[in-house]
Order: sequence, then C-alpha cells, then structure tokens
Amino acid sequence: MSSAPETSTRYDKLLDRACEFISANGNAVHEDLLIRHVFGSSGRPDLWRSLLRQILGEAPELGLRGDGYWTVSRSRAESDDTPGLIDGSFTVIDVETTGLKPLNHRVIEFGAVRFEGGKQTGTLSLLIQPERKVPQYVRKLTGIDDQLLSDAPLFGDVVQEILEFIEDTMLIGYNVGFDVSFLNAELDRIGHQTLLNQTIDLLPVAGALMPATRSRGLTTLAKELNVASTGAHRALDDALTTAGVLKGLIPWIRAAGITSLHQLDGFRSARREERDSSGPFARGRSLLDPEHASSAPSTPGVYIMRGQKNRVLYIGKAKDLRARIRSYYSQPLGYTRKMDGLLQSIKAIETVETGSELAALLLEQQLIARYRPQFNRQMRTSDNYPYIRIDMSNPWPRVNMVKEAKDDSARYYGPYRSSRAARATVDALNDIFPLRSCSRSFKNSRSYGSPCTELDFGRCLGPCVGQADRDEYFSYLREIIAFLEGDVEPVMERLHAQLERTAERLDFEKATRVRNRIDRVTELSQSQEVLSLAVNQGDLVVVLPAVDPECREIMLTRFGRTWSRRIFDQGEPSEEIAADLERSWERARELASMTILQRELDSVQILTRWVRKNWDHPSIMPVPDEPVDWSDVVEHARTVPLIE
Repeated sequence: MSSAPETSTRYDKLLDRACEFISANGNAVHEDLLIRHVFGSSGRPDLWRSLLRQILGEAPELGLRGDGYWTVSRSRAESDDTPGLIDGSFTVIDVETTGLKPLNHRVIEFGAVRFEGGKQTGTLSLLIQPERKVPQYVRKLTGIDDQLLSDAPLFGDVVQEILEFIEDTMLIGYNVGFDVSFLNAELDRIGHQTLLNQTIDLLPVAGALMPATRSRGLTTLAKELNVASTGAHRALDDALTTAGVLKGLIPWIRAAGITSLHQLDGFRSARREERDSSGPFARGRSLLDPEHASSAPSTPGVYIMRGQKNRVLYIGKAKDLRARIRSYYSQPLGYTRKMDGLLQSIKAIETVETGSELAALLLEQQLIARYRPQFNRQMRTSDNYPYIRIDMSNPWPRVNMVKEAKDDSARYYGPYRSSRAARATVDALNDIFPLRSCSRSFKNSRSYGSPCTELDFGRCLGPCVGQADRDEYFSYLREIIAFLEGDVEPVMERLHAQLERTAERLDFEKATRVRNRIDRVTELSQSQEVLSLAVNQGDLVVVLPAVDPECREIMLTRFGRTWSRRIFDQGEPSEEIAADLERSWERARELASMTILQRELDSVQILTRWVRKNWDHPSIMPVPDEPVDWSDVVEHARTVPLIE
C-alpha cells in the first residue's frame, strides 16, 4: 500500500536538482528560492511548498531548518542524547521573585538542573525568605505565599549551596538575563561578588532557530516541541521544562551545524550577521523596488505606502523623504510590529512634498484620519477619544467617562487621546473623593434606598440614603472641577499621600496600582494642559517654507487650529496678501469655536506642541487684539528667518 518508492522514483530528477542547487549555494538555500529553482515557478511559493516537502522528505541527507532554509546535512535520525552534540558542564536555572525589578524586588525561589556531558546529574530547589510580603498576583501565579515562606532561609544562608551547585558552569535559561540579574542583586545585597558565569538565553536562540516561535512563552514553546511540563511558575519545574526545550531544539541545533555550547552562545549574533548580509528575505532591500527611494525628493513631506488595488497601507512623514524611505531597505523583516507584513505588501510609494516639517505633520494626521491605514497605530480613531463628564443639573453630580459630548447641561472635559489615562483618572477621582459613582438619576423615588457596597466601604457619602451633606459633597466636586481645569496639585498631593500610606503598610501591590494611577493622571493632566494652551494662546501668524523655494507660506491659527494657509511669492503685491489675511482673520473671529472636537484633537495637539517648542522664533507672531496692520505682517513674513 505504501507509495513512497513510487513517489521517490517519480521525482528522482527533481530531488537531484534540489540537492545540486543546495550544494552549489553553500549547503543552505531558503525554501522559497528552492521552489523557484526546482519547479521553475515565479508564482506563489505556497502553492508548491507541500509538494517540495513531500519530495525532499524522502532524502535523509536533506533537512529543513527552523528559519526556512533547506540544508544538506548528515542524517537527522541520530541519538536523542545530548553527549557528542553538547559537551562540557552546564546548569539550567530559574528563579521566582516578588516582582520584576531586581533593585526593588526579591528572590523567593531558586531552581536549577545540573548537566555533565549532556547528562542530568542533579537538581536543586530552594525557597528563600524575601523579608517582605509576597504580592497577591505573585501568590496567584506561583502558589508561593507568606505562610509557605515563613520558615524559609534568607538568601545569605543558602548562597554557598547555590554557588557550589552551579560552580563555574555555563548558565542556561529562558530569558536567563532576568534570572541572573536577580541573583546578582541578591549577591550584591550581602556584599558578595556577582556571578561571572557565561550564559545562554534560549528565548532568542529558539526564535532564531524557529522564527515562527519568536517571543513565545516557555510553556507554549514546550508544548510545540512536545516537551512534558510538570508545572509553570515554580523555579525547579520551569528549569526542568527549559532543559526539555533545550533537548527538543537539538534537531534544529544540529541542522544549524552547532556542536558545542560556545557555538550555541554565538549562534544568534552570527545569524543576525548572516541575515544582514545575505538573507534573501531578511531585509527590506530584498522586497522593495529601488525606484521607490531613488525617485523620492530630499525634502520634507509625507510618504504613502500602497498595496494591492492601490490600498493605502501606511502613511508617514519625514524631514527628508528620500532618506526616510531608504531606511526601510535596511529594516529586518518582522523586527517591529510595523515591519511585520508591511514591506512584503508594498507595491508603490507615493510622496507629497510639503515645504516644512509642520506642514508634513499636519498632512500626515489628515491622511491617516481619512484612510485609516492598516499599519498606522495612532491618529486612526479620533472618534473614540473620550470625555470626562460631570452633570451639574443632577442633585448629586457624578464623574464618569463618556464617548461623546452632547448638547446638554453637563460639563465636558477633553477630548483625551488616551482612553486608558481618562479611565484611570476617573477611577482615581472616585477613589479619592467619596462621591457617588452609580448611575441613579435622583429624579424619582426609585433612586433612593438600597445602598450599594460603596457606602459600606466608605467610598460614597450616601446620598441615596440621605446621609450625604450637600456642602461637603459639593466642596469635593469643586476640587475635582478645579483639577480638570488645570489646578492639579491638590489632587496629586492626595495621590502621593495615598501612595505613601500603602507603602508604609507594605501593601506593595496596591502601591503599584496607585503609582500607575499617578502616571496615568499625570498623562491626562499634561494632555489637558496642551488643550488649555491651545485655547488661550490667542491668534497666531506662522511663516513657513513652501515647496517652491521662491515662495513662502503664511499660516493663520486660532484656538490651536489651522484656520487658513496662504502661499505667496516675492513678486506678489503685499496689498493682495494682506487683504486675504484680514478676511480670513475676521471670519475666524466670527466663526471659530473654543470647543475642541474629537476629530480636531490630533491636529490641535500637533500644532500646539510645535508652537510651544518654537515659541521664541521670530517666524511665530501673535496677532494683537487691537487693529492689525496686515501690510506690516506681510512685510515681516517676506524677510523673517524661517525654521529649518
């Protein structure tokens, strides 16, 4: 019933053709190139991939590496044991800790597996007293709690046992830099010399050998390699799983021609150099048409990357369009999320010159909002920018986050570019001030009675049960309104006091939450500061370079918005330019609103930050309230130095 001999005979010539091509090209050829050579196809490699693997799979001297290269090698049907492949001694290690920062957090468990000549010779598992409480999330993750550690020794009491176990062997781990940094921090605390052992990190090694597994977790990678895992997030269990992953990677290690630990240690950097210099699908230059860069101007502007059917994939801006586009040719594929799949999809790159960096920034924002390209992450969804709302018509106003501002009696603050910062700020305000957070209307009897748990926890004054004092309630509300209008210090002082109290109680988990809240509240207050500056900075005239070097551009702004733009050349009469500017300014004074809408927020942020950065430059001129001599403005615009 087996068809293997028939298949082998049928494709002998193709098999010979493949072997010859691989041997002639340094004994390693990318599968896509091999498909083109063997089948003479310039179409999609995926259509031929399964057939190629069926043919080559019959040849024991051929092997497919994890990075997509076929190689001519010895038979892969070798012993599963590590001796002969990895000689010498090494130790696989793992630690569990109270957090992520070695200088602030402590080791609570150490696990290690010792190997001699590729054979496991011993294990070590130690619980360690961290001299502080174990955070709740660590308890849930590891199962290690304060009671379990109550009789555990201090690190200083077990340091000799650890050092004697690992000796001067190579240390191997999955993200081993994390483990070693914690061990060195503990050694430093007791005045001991830090570790000098050489290390191998299997996380990047596995990613280099098997690109499809890049950035996978240890448990996931072990499952893909059919490695048994007895448990996760316990030190010895993870060390044993890591040792199993090392063994599971042996076929890929062999295919890469690695025969020693030192070769494995240098493998990732060597692979990086190989990809940089010769990998056919490693960098952008292998996919991008050279014409994209050579035809681009060396001026400020916006570039638009288009794919199939002229679809916009990505929009970017640059001071030098040619240099920026050229930079994509040296980018490793998949190096960033933006690169992952983008360069492979580009069919054309369109450029738009703008004359100035500010014009490029504003045009980029407008085009991203219009096209919402797949590979742009920011400025795509301005309609989702939230507001913070306070309904002052309600007898007991509450503070909450909403998706849009309505024409009602409520006060709206924002919009904010970060929903995370807005939500964290609302949570912080409701945590600091005991105002209601429920959705009761207080317009009928059903809003009263049946208090929620917020009253029991002391986080609400209890207007639903008649306990709230109106003067006290509205004094808190006035402090919140002052904060949202720019007086941030009182609220920040309350948050920092809360942080100090939680730290004094050694409640580090809550202290981390409070610290993160402070970061988010600071982010939102800075965003609000930009909006306030935009509204209050007054009317401005900004003079910019134009695309034509013989021309200049005058930009008139009001309330942080670009109201009008006028390009003129040196030969154009000043009276005509002045008349156009005056008409635009009068119309702006009549129609421009101080309220910033969601769709305007990105451009307002861009313009206001740019003006603040360059405020002292003479090309930025405030427009006075008194009657303006627009002819003088034009003459100034003709001669003023421009921002490069």
